[in-house]
Amino acid sequence: MPALPIVDLRETSSPEYLALQLMKVGENLGFFYLVSHGISEELISGMFNLSKYFFENCPDADRARFASNSGEPKPPAFLPAHHTGQQNRFRLLHYPPYVPDADGPSSPDEEDIRAGVHSDYGSLTLLFQEPTDQGGLQVWQNGDWVDVPYVTHAIVVNIGDALEFWTACQLRSTIHRVTFPPGQAPPQSRFSIPFFVTANDETVLEPILPPSNNTATQDSSKAFFGDIARVKGYLSLEPVTALEHRLRREATIGGSATVAATTR
Repeated sequence: MPALPIVDLRETSSPEYLALQLMKVGENLGFFYLVSHGISEELISGMFNLSKYFFENCPDADRARFASNSGEPKPPAFLPAHHTGQQNRFRLLHYPPYVPDADGPSSPDEEDIRAGVHSDYGSLTLLFQEPTDQGGLQVWQNGDWVDVPYVTHAIVVNIGDALEFWTACQLRSTIHRVTFPPGQAPPQSRFSIPFFVTANDETVLEPILPPSNNTATQDSSKAFFGDIARVKGYLSLEPVTALEHRLRREATIGGSATVAATTR
């Protein structure tokens, strides 16, 4: 059984039904596999081949030059008023092979982490994995870390902090991490390709509650949102902008991924 729920676009009879499916997976975990998405395996495989060539063959100076080049903004598709494409990011990620004790000996209880525990600060993330993906992505679920292995022809989708803010936590931005798969010898490089959908810098992140005559319901939603916000390190519920939140989150994200060829 897959670690995450699967949303199959072929089985969506209407936009309303698709919305219900997305709400269901979004409010329970915030991570899911998307299949029948229409992106060919040939195109995805070609992108991974390009990524491997880029990291394994291009000189550092060339990589820096490509990393600083930005593409044209994409047409708005999600919440158009606040997603003009200015901050969307398409990235090629490379996690180098693990060298034991490269940073000094570790304790027996210490886990080897490639990307530290975090939630994504944007609105939505689409993650492309290789069929040969060695694993390592884990999602926090019911008090434990759950592996998210490769599923054939699937894109891993996860809700970001912005959607969690706007929906007063009806949609969940779940914490996750990338570890070194246990028992792997020798540890290999890991490649992944994420696309980050991110709100414009000036967009305010605060609950957008529908009009209601039920004050108790409104208060309950705000209280629940307050609990989640405090878990993410916010002592005050004063609204923040997408830029302010991004800078705070970036300061807390660890890991050893090499990020390059960023386009928007």
